[in-house]
Amino acid sequence: MNVHSSVAAKVTEARVEARRGQILEAASVCFSRKGFHQTTMQDISREAGLSPGALYSYFESKEDIVSASGEQALGTIASLIQEVKAESHHPMQALALLGQFIYQHMLSTEKVADAQLNLEIYSEMSRSERLRTSVRDQIRLWRQSMAELIGEAQRTQAIASDMDPEGVAMTAIVLLEGLWLCNVLAPGEIDPSKVLSLMRQLTGIDPKTAFPGQPIVPIVPPESKAG
Repeated sequence: MNVHSSVAAKVTEARVEARRGQILEAASVCFSRKGFHQTTMQDISREAGLSPGALYSYFESKEDIVSASGEQALGTIASLIQEVKAESHHPMQALALLGQFIYQHMLSTEKVADAQLNLEIYSEMSRSERLRTSVRDQIRLWRQSMAELIGEAQRTQAIASDMDPEGVAMTAIVLLEGLWLCNVLAPGEIDPSKVLSLMRQLTGIDPKTAFPGQPIVPIVPPESKAG
């Protein structure tokens, strides 16, 4: 492949990714407005400003769109974790910053509508192995990354050495996922501060504070920075 062909291929790829991103954004708007099951592919094509034929050339179904959104989310999580690790001076700081991001993202009142939509999509995932795989990949990435940081913190004696890094990571994920679910289904019935206090006792990690002596730096997801 010559230089001109290579450049043309990259331009075409960039255009395809931009159009896919446009469709995913339009789908998110439609899902939030009408719900996943009530939204049609025609709704999404109108929101994206595309003909139905153009939409179907990128995605054949709503499941394809949700699957692509999951892949996009996985890339965002990976970039976030990499960035936090690069900017942190200590594994405990990285853990605290990641915890802070998860805490803010999952429990923010501004995210309730998104959370309700995610819950609806979760019901669809229970019937689709393809969509469940996307969720598993995201959870696995969080678990492995947190366990790795916990192991590093243990080597600095910041976390007790007799704690299982994988177990601690799993516990943190389950607690935060449970908080998210309760916040959607029964807001106000569960006091997050009590759950987070228990997490702090079990793990020594507090999602609401950063490494001692260092300020909390607001974490902006990579795709938000790009915009």
